[in-house]
Amino acid sequence: MDPEKKWSLEDARALVRLQADHVTRTIIPAFYRYLQAQEGSAQIEFEKEFTAALEGLVLLFERAEREIVDAAGVSGEGERKALKLGLGLWVDGGDIGLTDVLVGPCECW
Repeated sequence: MDPEKKWSLEDARALVRLQADHVTRTIIPAFYRYLQAQEGSAQIEFEKEFTAALEGLVLLFERAEREIVDAAGVSGEGERKALKLGLGLWVDGGDIGLTDVLVGPCECW
């Protein structure tokens, strides 16, 4: 990450789109494989796959927090608050976002 980069709302939206893509391509299929597994060995295998998919999402959340919320290029608290809007419940004081809605059913199980 370039420490001098000035982050924009478009950058924040792009990171949220990466998170949403990860949920739809990785987490949801892994969740349903885990949910539908009948044998014990398959359940263990798919539980590990599902857990790894969730860990991947955590990495994307951490990236968004590091690059957007903690970015040195933010000029003030108002701009930092505006950039946090789309980052969801992961950040303190965040509002529910697209990624939260997409992953919610899998996380509540």
